Amino acid sequence: MAGGWTLASKPTPKLRNVLLLVGGLLLGGLLGLLIIFGDSLAGAFKASPAPPKIGEPLHSFSLKSLDGKRVTLEDYAGTPLVINFWATWCKPCENEMPLLNSVAMNAENQFQVIGINVEEDGTAVTGYIEDNQVDFRILLDEKGEIADQYLINGYPTTFFVDGDGILRAVRIGELDEEMLKGFLEQIGVEL
Repeated sequence: MAGGWTLASKPTPKLRNVLLLVGGLLLGGLLGLLIIFGDSLAGAFKASPAPPKIGEPLHSFSLKSLDGKRVTLEDYAGTPLVINFWATWCKPCENEMPLLNSVAMNAENQFQVIGINVEEDGTAVTGYIEDNQVDFRILLDEKGEIADQYLINGYPTTFFVDGDGILRAVRIGELDEEMLKGFLEQIGVEL
């Protein structure tokens, strides 16, 4: 052929052996990596729970309270919940704490308020709670796993769950009294 490239129809035996050796080493290396890192790779592809959706049951969680007791979502079965994700450094969280504390103290067993502190030391949280005279239950999400599961992207974020465990509303940002009253009505609570 004029002006074109041509390939030999058969590689030489020496070239063929080199290609087989290189191919075998690459295949062996890939299999070795799969064996070594297989569990890690499988974990990366495992389906994580879908993020919470309004109108669907809220995913369960298990966290420690400030007094060291393990608390699950199932502990509150049949009770409407206000679940507030917060942090001590968050000024809007601090601003709304008195409101949440007030409604929690006046709930008369109609509902429960739960504060979930995210990624902070229990000692610092305890000091903050004492200084700010917060009386509702505080749970510690020390590694942020529940916050990640619930896709918390800003503080405060508050979930409103009815007595059947169905998520009815989510508020990202500081609550005021009127907003809170409206969200409580969505979970069957009237103040």
